[in-house]
Amino acid sequence: MLNQYAKTKGFKLGIYTKPQYMESVMHKYGFRDWDSVLAAIGHGGLKEGQVFNKLVEAYEREHKKNLTDEQVLEAASESQEKLHIAKSKSGIVVKGVHDVAVRFSKCCSPIPGDEIVGFVTRGRGITIHRTDCVNVLNMPEIDRKRLIEAEWQMPDRADSEKYEAEIQVYANNRTGLLVDISKIFTERKIDLRSINSRTNKQERATISMSFNVCSKQELNSLIEKIRQVESVLDVERTTADPINGGIFMSKLEMQQCVLGQVFTNCYFLKNKETGELLIVDPGDYAEKVFQKVSLIQGKPVGILLTHGHFDHIMAVKEVKEKYQIPVYACRQEEVMLAEPTINMTAVYGSACSIKPEVLLDDGQIFEAAGFSIQMFHTPGHTKGSCCYYIKDEGVLFSGDTLFCGSVGRTDFPGGSSAEIVRSLHKLVDTLPEDTEVFPGHDASTTIGYEKRYNPFV
Repeated sequence: MLNQYAKTKGFKLGIYTKPQYMESVMHKYGFRDWDSVLAAIGHGGLKEGQVFNKLVEAYEREHKKNLTDEQVLEAASESQEKLHIAKSKSGIVVKGVHDVAVRFSKCCSPIPGDEIVGFVTRGRGITIHRTDCVNVLNMPEIDRKRLIEAEWQMPDRADSEKYEAEIQVYANNRTGLLVDISKIFTERKIDLRSINSRTNKQERATISMSFNVCSKQELNSLIEKIRQVESVLDVERTTADPINGGIFMSKLEMQQCVLGQVFTNCYFLKNKETGELLIVDPGDYAEKVFQKVSLIQGKPVGILLTHGHFDHIMAVKEVKEKYQIPVYACRQEEVMLAEPTINMTAVYGSACSIKPEVLLDDGQIFEAAGFSIQMFHTPGHTKGSCCYYIKDEGVLFSGDTLFCGSVGRTDFPGGSSAEIVRSLHKLVDTLPEDTEVFPGHDASTTIGYEKRYNPFV
């Protein structure tokens, strides 16, 4: 499975399965030998993408080319044209900028047809994003000088390269549903790489599918065809590795969904021993939150808010009322949560005023859903932005304070560039490097990765 995944990405696995890289993966996930890692992939405990990406990360740390941002930007400007991006069997081709590592961003998974842009990442070359990527849209002005225009290179061959795409299908379950959906892929000669289906007690099915396509046009046509299948309610393009049944720690089962107009991550933290459930940042579409709770089959006992912006709170009232549960927030965010003109719900949706039942102080440790959780006050994005750290599980929910390779916007009322940098240091200087970080937007990262590569550190 791991070898096949590497092949689909255009890589040779043997380059990355050296003892020192394998050891890095085993240490990361707590395995004593490589066979145990492979077994975990086989039974679904780990995704092959997770493991392969960690191997590549270890390899690149050892082999990275130490180019400065200035050198990369200078090389790009000398080309006097956009970067031309294409994939080949040897990886990614960049015309105009030589000897620079280039990779596709995991947060938005660009495919040909998407409008793209390059971002010069310190010590890592250029990362290609979609122009509508939340990380690009929310990028601080100071970082925009690191953006480089890019476009797709037209393929030299008729048989275009394939790019990984992932979708989620929401449907009313019925006999023959999977057959009807799979038939569309067969008719179009698209090979399914993975498929996972879950059905709740209300017979609502969520089907995660991974496959390779040549272009955005091909993907959009496929999605439109699936929407026409009887019983299908909606089809979403996902932007990161699907959580195949959730991320499992020792006591924590975590799942997520993306909500609202700016693609906010909402996290669901279930205690596997008690079934109790915490909901982090229910940003919008309360019905989708209810559906996720039903699929997880957990008992909601609390809502954790990382901050008070509209895209993180618009479903709070409905969720709170349905489950009769308390809201937790940082004490310094009380005013923003209460005032619709400050939290921007008056502008971007229905005016919303929230009064948390539990106001937390910096560093406070509290018990919720059977977890011991520490709240860190991390101002900068807002005055009362905060992060939630579950030490026993090695996870941090960072809201809009920390993103993979970046930090949150500071141009909203109450924002401060100096404060968010201090908050970032508070996290990376305090928490273990293997802490998994789950941000308010985009894909997950680790404290160790941010310590090495985040340009704000």
